[in-house]
Amino acid sequence: MYPYATWAAGASVTAAQMILDGRASIAFNPSGGYHHAFADRAAGFCYVNDIVLACMTLAKAGKKVVFVDIDVHHCDGVQAAFYNRKDVMTISLHQDGRTLFPGTGFVEDIGEGEGRDMR
Repeated sequence: MYPYATWAAGASVTAAQMILDGRASIAFNPSGGYHHAFADRAAGFCYVNDIVLACMTLAKAGKKVVFVDIDVHHCDGVQAAFYNRKDVMTISLHQDGRTLFPGTGFVEDIGEGEGRDMR
């Protein structure tokens, strides 16, 4: 399980780096998308959050990032990683958290501190 998770994460980070280096203008990782993993724990069958790592790669290079998640489940791990930051905006389109795992992602969840600053 660990090798697969690290390959998927490595592919997403490599894709972000290729965009930064100008070697690609669009990148897609069919093995990525593990949006439930948190920094301190696995969740929702997600062990390593490749999306967070790719967004962090872009943000560390000074880019402002918008991550759009179109999935039946809320991207709780990605939201948690960037909830207090203004360099990465997370937009999640998903089924109501009151009726489906992970039970999060409500319209009132718009960030905290710098993560709530829209400027």
